Amino acid sequence: MAKILVLNGSSRENGNTEQLTDVILEGVSSTRINIRDFLIQPIVDKRHDPEGFTTVADDYDQIIELVLQHDVLIFATPIYWYGMSGHMKQFIDRWSQSLRDTRFSFKEEMKKKKAFVNYPTAKAVG
Repeated sequence: MAKILVLNGSSRENGNTEQLTDVILEGVSSTRINIRDFLIQPIVDKRHDPEGFTTVADDYDQIIELVLQHDVLIFATPIYWYGMSGHMKQFIDRWSQSLRDTRFSFKEEMKKKKAFVNYPTAKAVG
């Protein structure tokens, strides 16, 4: 059985994103995390610096370790101003750092995974 990880990028607890995820995964075993519950610092882009990225004191590595332990990733995010939530964007931005981090075989491991995006939208009332 595939191990499923849901990365919820919503800032709202029990919001539309979480509710839609519940419907999609009804009866399916999964691990779910709310990115809002983790401290993720913004990326300082050092891709082209000879020294590379510096270590960042935050919770990002905890999430990446979970990502690498699962076979299927579901990115669940509301749409804010025609894009993903700020929580999700900050998390995805840090992937540039993971691609160059020698502790992880990030690129090779990510090639093995299936990924899906759950982004609920709403229609204006009235």
